[in-house]
Amino acid sequence: FMLICISQCFYLLRVVLPFTYIFPLVFVLTITAIKEGIDDFDRFKRDREMNYEKYNKFEGVNNFREVSSADIKVGDVIQVRENQRVPADMIILYTSERNGILYIKTDQLDGETDWKLRKAIPRTLKAYEDRAMFGLNAYISAEAPHKDIYKFQGTLFVGDEVQEQPFGLDLSHTIWTDTTITHGFALGLVIYTGIHTKSQLNARSPRSKIGKVDNEISWVSFILFLILLLLAVIILLQEGIKGQWYLFFCRYVFLLSSIIPISLRVNLDLAKAFYSYWIGHDSVIPETVARNTTIPEDLGRIEMLLSDKTGTLTQNDMEFKAIYIDNAKYLKSDSKNEIKEAIEAASQGDAGPFSDYRRVGPIGERRVRRAKGEQMKDIITAMAVFHNVTPVDSEGKDNVYQGSSPDEVSLVKIAYELGYKLMARDQVSMQIRTTNNSIDNYEVLPDFPVTSDTKRIGMMWKHVPTQRIIYFLKGAENVVGKSVDEASAGKMKDAAEDLSLEGLRTLSFAEKLLDETEYLAWKQEYGMASAAIHNREEVKNAIRAKLENNMEYLGVSGVEDKLQVNVARTIEGMKQAGIKVWMLTGDKIETASCIGISSGLKSRAEKYYFLRDLNDERLIIENELRTLERQKNTILVIDGGSLDKCIQHCEQLFFEVTTKITGVMCCRCSPTQKTLIANKLKKYTNMKIAAIGDGGNDVGMIQEADVGIGISGKEGKQASLAADFAITQFSSLNRLLLWHGRLSYMRTANLSQFIVHRGLVVAIIQMLFSLIYYHCPIQVFNSWLQLGYSTVYTFLPVFSLVFDKDVENEDSVQKFPDLYKNLQKGRSLSGKTILIWTAQSLYQGTVVIYCTLEFFEDSFVNIVIINFSALICIELLNLLSEINKPNGYTFGFLGSSFLLYFLSIFVFKTYFNLSTVNLKFVMMIALSTMLAWLPVHFIKFIAKKIDPSEASRVEQINNQCRFSYYLLFY
Repeated sequence: FMLICISQCFYLLRVVLPFTYIFPLVFVLTITAIKEGIDDFDRFKRDREMNYEKYNKFEGVNNFREVSSADIKVGDVIQVRENQRVPADMIILYTSERNGILYIKTDQLDGETDWKLRKAIPRTLKAYEDRAMFGLNAYISAEAPHKDIYKFQGTLFVGDEVQEQPFGLDLSHTIWTDTTITHGFALGLVIYTGIHTKSQLNARSPRSKIGKVDNEISWVSFILFLILLLLAVIILLQEGIKGQWYLFFCRYVFLLSSIIPISLRVNLDLAKAFYSYWIGHDSVIPETVARNTTIPEDLGRIEMLLSDKTGTLTQNDMEFKAIYIDNAKYLKSDSKNEIKEAIEAASQGDAGPFSDYRRVGPIGERRVRRAKGEQMKDIITAMAVFHNVTPVDSEGKDNVYQGSSPDEVSLVKIAYELGYKLMARDQVSMQIRTTNNSIDNYEVLPDFPVTSDTKRIGMMWKHVPTQRIIYFLKGAENVVGKSVDEASAGKMKDAAEDLSLEGLRTLSFAEKLLDETEYLAWKQEYGMASAAIHNREEVKNAIRAKLENNMEYLGVSGVEDKLQVNVARTIEGMKQAGIKVWMLTGDKIETASCIGISSGLKSRAEKYYFLRDLNDERLIIENELRTLERQKNTILVIDGGSLDKCIQHCEQLFFEVTTKITGVMCCRCSPTQKTLIANKLKKYTNMKIAAIGDGGNDVGMIQEADVGIGISGKEGKQASLAADFAITQFSSLNRLLLWHGRLSYMRTANLSQFIVHRGLVVAIIQMLFSLIYYHCPIQVFNSWLQLGYSTVYTFLPVFSLVFDKDVENEDSVQKFPDLYKNLQKGRSLSGKTILIWTAQSLYQGTVVIYCTLEFFEDSFVNIVIINFSALICIELLNLLSEINKPNGYTFGFLGSSFLLYFLSIFVFKTYFNLSTVNLKFVMMIALSTMLAWLPVHFIKFIAKKIDPSEASRVEQINNQCRFSYYLLFY
């Protein structure tokens, strides 16, 4: 279009007044520039507000200087106050809270809403309290910046002549940019700023997603361009190739360029804005947000849904259900009082863990079995103290806790119900009220948080009343089982599998008693490992491994993650609509299998096919996949390790086979694997992929999928912020996809094809006009009329297609899922439909101009007004007959446009010769209009009666039902 505009500035190539092409192009670019400018200005204001936020820079005892966040540099000591944004990545030197602890909110960094516990460096905490911070001869060595927000390694070096032992720094000593502290204030030493902060390293522009319809429109535009060249060649050949034929060819191309309408992009963008607005303001699915306004119509083409489990299909609201102790299973509903009585009996006198140690002896030399009550007391104690949960004062309510894991919170609550109440905790201690109402104090010793590599948590405690040192371990049974004897590992595995078969999430517990000498020796070794400059984590893990052997098996807990409301109905609706559903979860195979049944992923007629612990051999894997391919009504259940082997050896075969079966459940699936699956499905299939999740671990999958859907849940808002569409619960999917998605695609297909037809019919009239009038490269309609045709006279009527719908409401789509399934195949915008519209344009354009020549043999001006008047009437009638359910917008836009054209005949007398307008004139235009419009739509009407669409059949059924209801009650 830019080239066409430039060409019209040269006399030899000019076919119209330059503004005819320049105005639409400038209009489109201006609208785009205004939109981008507003976005840029908003971004500028946000950046300015952030860069000039004020902070106190520490420069000595009680000496602070106010600085802007943009002026903060590495090495500065900055004070951060309650609810104030952390401006840079910092090491915590001091906090206003007791013992140097600090609670932070990280929802703007990782999307998690739960508080995180951080702590100040003990050495700098003491120095500040002694007013000796600036007299401290020390420096901090930090690793090079990287994007992993869960890992940090640094070292504090302190000393003058007498060198102190270096102090190892880890994640617990840090606060990252864009987090906030919950109360009090903190002093932090800046280690990373600007683009080197964790926040900026993880900030990436979302993948620019282009809708499937946009790609199809690009293909249509290419076909139209070929048609344009063909029509220009036809005119040129009729004239003959002679002289400066190339100049004439260029002028014909420019003259017929209305075939590819520039208004198409404006109309589609505006339509998508309307679709997104309706999605965001639907009262049936409140708080839904359309963050990506470029792909709402893709919601109507989804063929596969990748879904997380926890927090997506389930509520992420954990409730303790059962516990295994030794070989005995205790249900909360049946055995709660029994457990409580056993614990109370075992807590008489010494309430701490391992109170029977002197009687039973070390685990390797034991000849006496531990009493059930002692084992119960120890595992309930572990639930009460072994966590990162904090009691919260919530308007005087008791038993309110804040923690990063819903599982841990549920275990703390059941411990409370069984008589062990968490009273208080800080960085170095914890208080528990036991069943006999005594207060047990615990001293916090080294702890080892869970990672995706270790899959276990370890924590060491000193029971202050007895000075016993206990190391607790919890995690997956296949990991914790390696730390206990073989017999106990077998019991642990059996217990975990039994609880998993009930759909419960399991956690295995073990403990170990350390004597003072053993602990001090280990502590010294671990302290040296924590300060290691090289390979610190590897050395620490090796020292940790010395603890995790010959441990005491305590038991296995089972908590239930409740299903979200209407999950089964939602999944059933999507499956009937032709959408395959895959569940990608980090849970065990047994748990996932149960959730698959309860959520409706697996019906009674379907069966599971398990692939687990596959051998790393290509032939075996290929044979398993070939066997799976022959199965019918089958859902594959595969673990993460086997998935890796399948992708490594038979990548293409795996995805070709699995997309043909009913569904897939990937268990023990890492975030990287989730993203990989979305990527490979797009690579090996032509399916439109959607992904839905609620946590930070789902962000990669959501961004990789064609359509990403995030749920704002208990794991935070990171998934919903990264998604194209955000919803509040899984059940909103049905309305989002089957109703809004379907309507958006149908409307976009109709709108784009009508706009193409609108330009094509003008090009046909122009070509025939040039052929009839001696191949003269001049416009049939002058510049103002051609500009008004696609804007003033037809823009609003054509845009009323955005308000059209072929079925009355969502219930119709739910009852007749084929309505959605048919659109998945892209039949609303295909080569067939484009060919039909092209044929219609050719017929109507030909009829208009030949009727004009037949009925009116007057001047050129009459030809213009007759052609133009008939064309406007035909387009308005075309539109009226294409709309499925005319509404107020339809009649309002049609009537106003026709009235506007009627008035313009009297206003723009230069272009319309009123002296020729009489009854005969009107009758001839009406006849031309009917000859062009009526045969086409009579054929369409007959075709619809012979082979009605699914929507027509559904509406016919609905009308019959309404009529029967009326007869029954009235």
